[in-house]
Amino acid sequence: MDAVPIKFASWIGGDRDGNPNVTPAVTLEVVTHQRLRAAKLLLKDMNKLYSELAISSRFTNDMDVLAASITESADKREKYRRVTGYLRRRLVKTVK
Repeated sequence: MDAVPIKFASWIGGDRDGNPNVTPAVTLEVVTHQRLRAAKLLLKDMNKLYSELAISSRFTNDMDVLAASITESADKREKYRRVTGYLRRRLVKTVK
């Protein structure tokens, strides 16, 4: 397998080639900070998407199944908003 699930694109927290100041604790702190930053950026985009979604009555079977799996939602008839709203709630929990 040639997958690289995590790749440092910055030296911040990733300068682990002998720098004694970059410890596993420093790397964990940086990765946690970047995770929260990414979640906040994604949440901002999801909020915008949620507000711009149009009502639709045409869905794929996969969307029907996914929307049906989300039982707690104010968006009973709007499946795209139901799924997007669920993702937003998960991101809010991540950010907190």
